[in-house]
Amino acid sequence: MIRSALIALGLSAGAAQGQGLTPTAPMLETCGGTRMILASSAVAPGERRMPDEVPEAGEVIDIRIGSYFDAHSDASGLLRFSYVEIQGPVATPEARKFVVSLPGSMGDDLQAIYPLLETASLGFYSVVAEISSNVQPVLEAGQIILPNADMPEFRYILNSPPVLDGYGLWSAEATFDGQGHPAIAFGLSNEGAATFEQFTTENIGEMFAIAIGDQVLSVPLIQSPISGGSGIITGSYTLDEAIVLAAILQGGTLPFDVSVVSTLKVDGSDPSAAFCP
Repeated sequence: MIRSALIALGLSAGAAQGQGLTPTAPMLETCGGTRMILASSAVAPGERRMPDEVPEAGEVIDIRIGSYFDAHSDASGLLRFSYVEIQGPVATPEARKFVVSLPGSMGDDLQAIYPLLETASLGFYSVVAEISSNVQPVLEAGQIILPNADMPEFRYILNSPPVLDGYGLWSAEATFDGQGHPAIAFGLSNEGAATFEQFTTENIGEMFAIAIGDQVLSVPLIQSPISGGSGIITGSYTLDEAIVLAAILQGGTLPFDVSVVSTLKVDGSDPSAAFCP
């Protein structure tokens, strides 16, 4: 999946300075903004959270929030300075917290980024059948049912696991379709593009479902082999919904849900500094 250059957002202050960037934490203290404390979801009884899931989650959160902020910014470059730090005892991953620094220009409506804190991930599935919500089919092994995001009265029986998941994704961004409606443009990695081309070649005339989390966003008909490794996901989205979905895709899969524990406004010592957004 994509890792853009300014995901330096996970760099230490020293590393950021080494690349000519203004470190995020000092930027927040100087420019002002919001500091959010996030906690991971509860661990089920008898289970443990693996230590490597914590830094993975921190990276995903960082990329998702940074991508969301970039898409709302009128400028580029250093304006992406969301920054995720991990605190808490290393030996107990479930007790660790994520400290997220957000620029003042993000505004006070933090509810908009809450969907970025969920485990939703991308899946391209082969479709077995479309059914109405009042039908209770008997599923075969390896089949799942997901509803249509726009019309929940329609559901789809899908073969699982998906043909392609988020690990085959290289990039994602909000865009507009040919009718001027908000959409999500995506690009696949070389491996993902090859997998998808083979799948579409073998299934001409069939439908496939594009799902994020537990909802189907789109069900295109495969009219010919799809090569090139890029495409557009269309649907009844507002522009902000498309931006959120693109940020979720670009960040990759979050290994567990996180929730907001607290938020703190930081006034900043010098919001007029040259590098402040």
